[in-house]
Amino acid sequence: MTTEQGHLEFAKLAAKMAMKLSLSPETERLIAEKVDSGRYQSADEVVREGLELLDERDNGGRSALEKNAVPGQVEPAPEKAQKVTDLVELFESIAAEVPDSVWDTVPRDLAQNHEHYLYGSKKQA
Repeated sequence: MTTEQGHLEFAKLAAKMAMKLSLSPETERLIAEKVDSGRYQSADEVVREGLELLDERDNGGRSALEKNAVPGQVEPAPEKAQKVTDLVELFESIAAEVPDSVWDTVPRDLAQNHEHYLYGSKKQA
């Protein structure tokens, strides 16, 4: 399958998953206010969080995601679960949590030899 065919298949799948909703003007205004506040990037985010909260309420404080969580899986701390708008800050905070001993195992030529590490091709000099 070519890349173009892959993109086409993805677009078809996305179209099947799309859902059209009819919202009252008041609901549309409320969603727009939430996005305009800067806390959410899109109407999708507002609706998704609202549905998650509704799910939690309906399930006694536990969302369906929590009920299906993998045992032993660590959930992010509430202070880190806040929305991060600066990707550099996000990457720096993640990198700070990785022990130096792990960073020492990361190949220094990763960018130059990414095809070797991803696909097993011969390393570049």
